[in-house]
Amino acid sequence: MRKSRDVSITNCQVLDFRFRGITLTDAARCRVTGCSVVERRQAPDKGTSIVVRGGRDNLIADNIVNPAGLSIDKGTAISRDNLEAAGTD
Repeated sequence: MRKSRDVSITNCQVLDFRFRGITLTDAARCRVTGCSVVERRQAPDKGTSIVVRGGRDNLIADNIVNPAGLSIDKGTAISRDNLEAAGTD
C-alpha cells in the first residue's frame, strides 16, 4: 500500500512470497493485525514479512511472521505481540 490512510489488513494469509509479504509506504493510521505472513519454503533467503517505510500512526500487531520478518522505520508504527514463526513444518 502506498500513501494510504485508514486502511486495515486484518486476518489474512500471505504465504510463500518471494521478497516481501506486506509493505506500507507513507501510510497513516493503517493497521496490519491478525495476519499470517510467512515464507514456508526451504529458501536460503527468507523475504521480509512486513515492511513499513515512512508514514505515521500505524499499528502492526498480533501477526505471525518469519524470524526477523519485521522491518519498520522508527516512528512510523507501533509493533506489538507479533509471533516469529520458527521453521517450515
